[in-house]
Amino acid sequence: MLKRILITAGILIVGKVSFSLLNKPLEVNTADVNKEKHEPLVTKEEQSIAKLKEKLHEKFVGVDVKTTLKKELVLQVEGDEEYFNSVKKDMASIAKSVIETSPLKDYTVIFERG
Repeated sequence: MLKRILITAGILIVGKVSFSLLNKPLEVNTADVNKEKHEPLVTKEEQSIAKLKEKLHEKFVGVDVKTTLKKELVLQVEGDEEYFNSVKKDMASIAKSVIETSPLKDYTVIFERG
């Protein structure tokens, strides 16, 4: 009788330990998967900026795009004053068309000469 109780207790202990060891890695993996879901590698803002840079580089040379904490979209143009003034209007229309449906739609477009 004592032998049966010890065998039953041993089986229950081994089963509980096995279950807890097998379940623990699954909990860690699901936490990693959930973490990756919440933190995308590239944000929508970065995608919009990349798309805007691509559109501007198709037509213009020496253009860089960045954002500020004040919700400003800064378009930096390398070149002299004449070139800067000649491309500013076209660049503004391209920038506004790209950002109107993006998370950057509330940003103010600012031009800087570099």
